[in-house]
Amino acid sequence: MQINDSVLGADFNGGAYLIAVSKSSFLAKQFAAISWQTPCVFKELKALFSKKKMSLLPVLNDCKNAFDFKKAICKLSFSDGFKNLILSLLQKGINVNYYKKSQVHYEYKSLNLNKGSPFSL
Repeated sequence: MQINDSVLGADFNGGAYLIAVSKSSFLAKQFAAISWQTPCVFKELKALFSKKKMSLLPVLNDCKNAFDFKKAICKLSFSDGFKNLILSLLQKGINVNYYKKSQVHYEYKSLNLNKGSPFSL
């Protein structure tokens, strides 16, 4: 078994589709200083963790919109019925159920594939 301080996966646009960092290697101020949503994200993340034990995953396409997602779904080896179900969710949006004060509320939520920078609580 291989143990790393971080695992990073780059996309073809200079961003990252996966960022996994051990708690002991996470430096909040340096992480917040990354130029999020730019083509420099992966390069800066790689430099940030360069002195730690790091594993790099293959470069993959990132899904930033419904078109990208549909293209990726069609390449996967799911059954046609399952692919059609996923694609229909992209077109219709997703119903989300949640409980509040012992009542059930239904809201229509569209699928938002826009990713932002990490935030602090």
